[in-house]
Amino acid sequence: MGQATETPEFLAWCLIHPCALRQSEQIDQPLATERALKSLRAAGVAELEQRTFQGVCVDRETASGQTENPRGFPKSEITGMHGGAKHIDANCRSCVANTDPSSGSTWAGCFGWLALSHELRQLPEAIQRCIDTDSNLRSMVSALFPKTQPAWYGLWLEGSVGGKRAKALLHLFEKVKLETYAVDPAITDDFRLLEPARLVSACQKCANSSLRLAAEVIPRASLQDRSWCWPPHCRRCKTPRPTSKLPCPVCGTNQSPHPGKKRKTRGHRPFLPLKQFLGEERSNSLLEIIASQVTDG
Repeated sequence: MGQATETPEFLAWCLIHPCALRQSEQIDQPLATERALKSLRAAGVAELEQRTFQGVCVDRETASGQTENPRGFPKSEITGMHGGAKHIDANCRSCVANTDPSSGSTWAGCFGWLALSHELRQLPEAIQRCIDTDSNLRSMVSALFPKTQPAWYGLWLEGSVGGKRAKALLHLFEKVKLETYAVDPAITDDFRLLEPARLVSACQKCANSSLRLAAEVIPRASLQDRSWCWPPHCRRCKTPRPTSKLPCPVCGTNQSPHPGKKRKTRGHRPFLPLKQFLGEERSNSLLEIIASQVTDG
């Protein structure tokens, strides 16, 4: 059995909006949306970052000329699963739920993750300090969100936010300067899913329209072998909670904790070893093309 690797707490989010590219039952479920659209997101970002070579989208390491464990995927395979590039463009580029800058510069910009690691580990504490030292902010949060300690978990307790709550979130994020927080460099983000500015953009859209933001706290967990192991956690606020003998110290619920569970690791998908789908000869040829472009650049 391999050694376990700790994973940070995440906030998974998506914008609730009818979409031809995800099933209706997925539109208010961040994890289901991520599973449905992650590959499409990867293809769009690879195209945006000019990481597509001879129809193959490669990850950032491969595109930079690194030849150890080169990974990629056939772009046409992903676009074909979603009705083709023209169909995707028609649904994504001008979609009101696309949070990407530059007027929907890529595909599937309606979901993301916020990893509470590196600088963002301090985010709940920073928000709590703002609330504790500003009576107007404290009154606003108390009126709009369920009470938790820290207040961070109450922001997401009811599953979705919009209107006044979205405006309140924007005010909090402005106070703590969320957009200036650096993403953990140890986490590979070939999908631009982790950028704090994208969560801010999503809240702006909800504050100025009828859109709603669905959000789910993912507890601190661990990776072991091929499993993502979640610890026993509170059913209400999702924080780790090993015992039901006492109320949850964060949200106060007396509900019994959700038992620990295992999920398949997210891994590198949709990126695969190049040799797995190209064969050795075509893989080597593609790497030579990439190396020549890196040298020329």
